Amino acid sequence: MIGALLADLGAEVLKVEHPDRLDNTRLRGRPLKDGAPVDGDPRELDPYFHNLNRGKRSVVLDIKSEEGRRELLEVVAMSDVVIESFSPGV
Repeated sequence: MIGALLADLGAEVLKVEHPDRLDNTRLRGRPLKDGAPVDGDPRELDPYFHNLNRGKRSVVLDIKSEEGRRELLEVVAMSDVVIESFSPGV
């Protein structure tokens, strides 16, 4: 939510997701229109996901790989703020 608020205030926010473990709010369910499921990729349709991630750009990186880690460190080096949600000890 803090990322969405920073984006609302004009910050450039980049959301990083792992290619095999996308944000689980993407998978909360397909929206309905006139009682019928909306067509399209279910990973891109959830209104809850879009509300929490409004104003953000998104990138998929495997930060356990050498290339993904390098790309993440490049982004972090030019960032003013980093928000993470890793498990403790990661």
